[in-house]
Amino acid sequence: HFGIGGAQTVVKGILTSDKEQDCFAIRSKENQTTKIENVYFSKSNLKLNVRTLYEIKELIIKNNYSILHCHLFGAYIFGYILKRIRFPDFKLVYHEHGRIFKNKWLYNFFLKHTQNKVDLFIAVSAATKKRLIENVGIPEGKIKILYNFVDLDNFNPKVLEKYDRNSARAKIGIDKEDFVIGFAGRLVKTKGWEELIKSAKIISEENLKLKFLIVGNGPDKQKLINLIYKLDLSDKVFYIGFVPDIRFFYSMIDCFAMPSHWEPSPMIFYEVQALGIPFICADAISVNELARDKENALLFKPKDEADLVEKIRVVYSDEKIRNCLVECELKSIKSYSLDTYLEQLHLVYKDLRGGN
Repeated sequence: HFGIGGAQTVVKGILTSDKEQDCFAIRSKENQTTKIENVYFSKSNLKLNVRTLYEIKELIIKNNYSILHCHLFGAYIFGYILKRIRFPDFKLVYHEHGRIFKNKWLYNFFLKHTQNKVDLFIAVSAATKKRLIENVGIPEGKIKILYNFVDLDNFNPKVLEKYDRNSARAKIGIDKEDFVIGFAGRLVKTKGWEELIKSAKIISEENLKLKFLIVGNGPDKQKLINLIYKLDLSDKVFYIGFVPDIRFFYSMIDCFAMPSHWEPSPMIFYEVQALGIPFICADAISVNELARDKENALLFKPKDEADLVEKIRVVYSDEKIRNCLVECELKSIKSYSLDTYLEQLHLVYKDLRGGN
C-alpha cells in the first residue's frame, strides 16, 4: 500500500472485500489507476468542479444509494452540497482520518458549519473523536469510533517467507547477522525521523551489530540524508527511498520503530503487529490507544532520544522480551482484522438505515 495514504488504504480494503459497495474517486485523470471494478472516476481533469458533482448525482440516482460515506475534505464538500441541494433524505457520513489534528481554521470552519447535514462522523481513534468535539463542537453522540484494520491474508508472518531476506540485505550493505531497526513513513518532522537518526548516533558508539533501515519519501528527504552524513552514520543507517512493496522492507528488519509525535490511527502499526515484528513507538496520542507498553510494544517518551535508545537496547539484547512482544502482537491484532472491521461498518450502516 505504500504508494497511497491511510484513508485510501482503508477505502481500498473495504472495496476489495465488499463488492456491494461502490466508490467514486475524486482524482485528476493522471491519478486514476486501479484494478478494483467497483470504482468510478470523473471524466474531468479537475478534482473539484461542477461536472464531478453532476456525475456523482447521476450515480446516486442510478443506483439508488441510501448512504454517502465520504473520506477526506474534497469528498466532504461534494457530500454536503449533494445533501443540501438534491438528496435531503440520504445519510451523510464524514470519515475523519486525522486532518482534525492539524487544527486548520478552514477545515474546522467547514466541519462546524456543515455538521447539521451530517448524520454521523466516524473517528479513527478516541483522540480523533476528542478533537472533533473540542475543535469543532461535534456532539459526542454523533461520533462513532472505528479503528483502522489490517488484511490478515496479506500481512502475516508467513507472507515474509517468500522474500530472500539475506540477499536483499546484502544488496544494501547489511549483514545477515545484523539486528535491523526499521522505519517507514512520510519524511516530515512530526514522524520523528530526526529523533531516530540521533538515537542511532548515540547507540552506534556501543559497537553493537545494529543497523537502521529507512524507507519513505517526503519534504524532509534531503534533510534526512544530510543528517546521516553529518553524523557519520552512512555505514549504520541505510535510506533506500520509496519501496513499492512494503512487505519487502518488513522482511529485512528485526524491529520496527515509530517515533511519531502523533498519529491518528497508523496503518503501519496494524501491519507490523500482524507480521509479528517487535514494535517500539512513542507514547503519543492515538498510538497509545493501540500500543500497550510491555505487552504488544515498548513505549518511550515522545521526542526523547535517550528513552528511545534505551528501548532499542532492550529489544536488541533480550530475546525473551522480543518473543513476548510478538506473541502478544499476533494475538491482539485479530481484533483489528479487515473482516472484523467490515462487520462493524455494516452495523454502522444498519443503524443509519434504521435497523434495515
